[in-house]
Amino acid sequence: MPGCSAFGSSNSASKGYVMKVFPRDPNRRKIWASKVKRVGWKPTNYSVLCEVHFEPDYWEINRVDGKRKLKVDAVPTIFSYSKIISKRKPPAVRIVNEPSSLQDTVEFEHELTDMEDSTPTNIIICHSPSSNSSSTSILNKVQKHEKLSEIVKLKRQIDRKNKTINTMKIKLQMKKCLQECKKSSELLNNIFHKDQINAIKRNKTNLMKWSNETIKEAIQLKFACGSSDYDLLRKRKYPLPFLRTVCRRLQGLKFAPGILYEVIEFFEN
Repeated sequence: MPGCSAFGSSNSASKGYVMKVFPRDPNRRKIWASKVKRVGWKPTNYSVLCEVHFEPDYWEINRVDGKRKLKVDAVPTIFSYSKIISKRKPPAVRIVNEPSSLQDTVEFEHELTDMEDSTPTNIIICHSPSSNSSSTSILNKVQKHEKLSEIVKLKRQIDRKNKTINTMKIKLQMKKCLQECKKSSELLNNIFHKDQINAIKRNKTNLMKWSNETIKEAIQLKFACGSSDYDLLRKRKYPLPFLRTVCRRLQGLKFAPGILYEVIEFFEN
């Protein structure tokens, strides 16, 4: 047997509900179909409704066979659209409290302006002691709002000034750092050569391309101090080439036969 034909109902005989077929009489069938209220739908000989849609008065009472059977004039009246809609509660009375913050005062002022716009011009307002007290409270609230707005403005000005001061401090520190860097670079250029400065930056002397000037100074230091003192300078991170690299550079030089006056002048210096 098919399920219930009512809109939104999924009841069926398999779920334990008693199902009733639409009557064969065309007039009664029209009445049942009108109660179902489905647009563009017509019941067939196999259309059914479940027991939920019939009131208890439409069922036969005290049957001997114990079956549930509808009366002849039974009509389905219980559907989902026939539920009683509960009435809406009246709105609660709104109590306007004293504004506790800047936002509350702004909202309060908006309410005052709305009240002023809504009051007609031809009504004569009678002043009473209660109205005077309310007006004084309104004035106090407006004064509080003005004070709060002034405080907010002052805070914003202080924040802007603090930001400008911080930026100025950072710029001064940057200038000092640049000046110190320039001084240190000038001192390094006066003491060392470019290849020696590169060795200091790398913190390594391996695989360096030493200039002829640096090799010349290394030879002078070696003959002036000795090999042990030369090695001591290198251990103290002085930018100098290894003695092996100095020897290799000297081995690669080609000398013509005769007296080398340049070498004598070199050692004299």
